[in-house]
Amino acid sequence: MILIDVIDEDGAPTGVQKTMTEIHDQGLLHRAVHIWIYNKDGQILFQLRAMRKFNYPGLWDISAAGHVDAGEAPMVAALREAYEELGLKISAKQLVKIGERVVSNNIPEINIVIMKLTVYTSYLMTEISRLSLSWMVRSKH
Repeated sequence: MILIDVIDEDGAPTGVQKTMTEIHDQGLLHRAVHIWIYNKDGQILFQLRAMRKFNYPGLWDISAAGHVDAGEAPMVAALREAYEELGLKISAKQLVKIGERVVSNNIPEINIVIMKLTVYTSYLMTEISRLSLSWMVRSKH
């Protein structure tokens, strides 16, 4: 059973750890990571969420994302999620933290640490061609 740290408004662990189900059911603030994968042309890689997902099944989502496990650093979680979701073995040196924010448009609120990875398209598509993926141009809005 994987536990997740409950965090305070400043992003610090409170010392309380819960399962993902408990976190979501109780609406507790917790941490997640998003990995935005860009190609050399500035396009962003999106993946189609599985229909079995609880939130937003069958919709396009960012390159990779996931919860930060209890006691885990966000960078470690980002590396783990890139591998679990996309099969990419990357190093911390390849990721650049581009932001951190609290998302409150869904319950529970999530403190998201956002990472950027720039890759060459041909390499990436060779590695993960089995997934439902699409390169998309970022809107200028």
